[in-house]
Amino acid sequence: MYACNCFVVNVTPGFIALHMHVIILFLDWQFIILKERWFPGKISTSIGKGVLSSIQAKLFDRQKLIMKGTCFAHFFDCHEIVVQSQLIHYFLLRQVQQPNPKEMWFLVAGRYVRFFISEFCIFMGLRCSGDSDTGIFESRQSQLKNKYFSQVDTMTHEDVKSTFIFACQMPDLDLVETLPDHDVALIGILYFVTAHLFPRDYKKVVDHYLFTLVEDFPELNSFPWGKLLFEITLSSLKDALS
Repeated sequence: MYACNCFVVNVTPGFIALHMHVIILFLDWQFIILKERWFPGKISTSIGKGVLSSIQAKLFDRQKLIMKGTCFAHFFDCHEIVVQSQLIHYFLLRQVQQPNPKEMWFLVAGRYVRFFISEFCIFMGLRCSGDSDTGIFESRQSQLKNKYFSQVDTMTHEDVKSTFIFACQMPDLDLVETLPDHDVALIGILYFVTAHLFPRDYKKVVDHYLFTLVEDFPELNSFPWGKLLFEITLSSLKDALS
């Protein structure tokens, strides 16, 4: 379990706040988006709806059991998450410039609020430490990809979704041979990662490393998914605010 380092600093600009043995001066901290440029939220980004309920409804218990052998097990027992997009927009407008590129700070009601990877880790329940370099998995072969997606040159999230739905429908179609439970579970994990775990506007193309990680549960479970997602989130915010 990770310790929570989230806190609110009740100071005004010009005061000095001490945290984690680092002296932080708030004198020059300004809103990234100036107040005169604030605008009502028109939210176009949200998490994938229906992914968890689809997995819960369509998979057999034996397939779900395989999926629960991964670091994502706690998600599969969750209800669909309701995201308050307008509240997120409210906070993003109040994000301030600050010297640490690995943190986000917001000025809300005269107080500075920090959002760091430790807080992200707590509510995601995923590993947030370790090497998040995905390049080492790109050169590996993927049996799953070669077996079920070889006909597609550029794999997208929609391709994974349609393959998952078809794999789940095969028993109802009275086909002579359905897919092995292990393969269906792997496709389900890939569907969960690409359609629910990653932001919908991050990438439509499914990177090769996701296939190789899904096939290798020890590597999958030791990979710092929380750290990768946090880095993606920070990068997306910087691009949006630049």
